[in-house]
Amino acid sequence: MTFFGRRFSAGVVPVPMGGGKTIGVYMIWLGVPASANGYGIGDVGGVVATDRTGHIVARHGPWL
Repeated sequence: MTFFGRRFSAGVVPVPMGGGKTIGVYMIWLGVPASANGYGIGDVGGVVATDRTGHIVARHGPWL
């Protein structure tokens, strides 16, 4: 994903759910730059999820 024009990435961790299903979860800690007082919708870019081979498997945004 992008935040204030910088790219961030995170690994996906499989989390087992009931009924034998598994979901993928990720977390990115984003700090607002010192030059900003906060952030708005225009500061957060789209999120793109890829598999291990680099193929896109999901997209969200550019508004989160």
